[in-house]
Amino acid sequence: MSDPGLDVATAAVGGSDPFESHFLMKTYGPRRVCFLRGEGARLYDDSDREYIDFLAGIAVVSLGHSNSMINNVLIEQSKKLWHVSNYFYNENAGRLAKAIDEKIASESNGRVFFCNSGAEANEAAIKLARRWGGADRFEIVAMRQGFHGRTMGALAATGQFSKKLPFLPMLEGFTHVEFGDIAALRAAIGPNTAAVLLEPIQGEAGVIDPPPDYLDQVEEVCRETGVLLILDEVQTGLCRTGKWFAFQHSSISPDIVLLAKALGNGIPIGAIWAKEAVAGAFQAGDHGSTFGGGALATAVGLCVVNEMERLGIADAANRSSSILRDSLMRIGLVKSLSGRGLLIGVELTKPVAAKFVSLALEYGLVLSHTGPQRLRLAPPLVITPDEIAKGIAIFERVANEFG
Repeated sequence: MSDPGLDVATAAVGGSDPFESHFLMKTYGPRRVCFLRGEGARLYDDSDREYIDFLAGIAVVSLGHSNSMINNVLIEQSKKLWHVSNYFYNENAGRLAKAIDEKIASESNGRVFFCNSGAEANEAAIKLARRWGGADRFEIVAMRQGFHGRTMGALAATGQFSKKLPFLPMLEGFTHVEFGDIAALRAAIGPNTAAVLLEPIQGEAGVIDPPPDYLDQVEEVCRETGVLLILDEVQTGLCRTGKWFAFQHSSISPDIVLLAKALGNGIPIGAIWAKEAVAGAFQAGDHGSTFGGGALATAVGLCVVNEMERLGIADAANRSSSILRDSLMRIGLVKSLSGRGLLIGVELTKPVAAKFVSLALEYGLVLSHTGPQRLRLAPPLVITPDEIAKGIAIFERVANEFG
């Protein structure tokens, strides 16, 4: 078998590039496989070889690849209307906004703005917090190692300096504190602070859990100081952790919630939900998006939410999580697990994560690594016990290669 670390283009016969990938900017490094189709939690490459997907496009295709209900909605909507701009009503946008509001709030009290990605949702939240705070309250406290996107505002909010270094100077007004350190958070909030921004579970940092009761303490600090609480649920939202949103494992009531990824099951869509009193800070012309809230994306988003409700996906995620976690902990190379539901961080006993991911791909299992000893698993929430078993068999085979 060919080296799984080779770019698929350079591995081609005679050095040719069958996918013309040399026309693409080299922002993602080598691409090891070309997937042509998928079904549920299975992927198939250009040689029709099957892979078990334990990553779901990084927590995106939660309802599985080529979901028939979503396909049908997308086809039917494409026959009616694609785009008319936000100068006009869209029958799907309001319905999806209502569905999101009902899942986030115990009482309907929110408003939604649609965009195209998680980074854009973070950008909108930064602007909304600053608009709400006024001229003097523009600062945002975020978390070290947190990740909020790669556009310039979202990158400034991101607590990973290595990602910022080539693009300095950053947008001003951001302070970063240790995730889990409530004393540091309290000390960082001052008279110019408008909001606190964090992920309920830090995804890109390696699926890092907050300490017990931490989110409740963060909310308490926000209420005491009169600043907004913004939760980035782009990776954790929409049943990924076994509830509709990860913050619902606690008893808090955030002011702003950000979502994307699973909302479109692969169709680009993001959203920012805010309590009515906060959302009201935005006036006409303050923010916008040409494609945000378009007919195709919101039709799919509405189908995703309805299907998750119909199938009881949150409960399914918990059931599959139990099976997967029990199986992982029986493998000698696995030291510990983190996360909730089907967002799982795997700490290995050896610093072999990158090699582990490459070898797993060679054997037919898709996952990712977030550090020298850390893997991230985020399979489709519709994954079956049989698919879990097949994936675990490959995982164990790879683990055995490292002794």
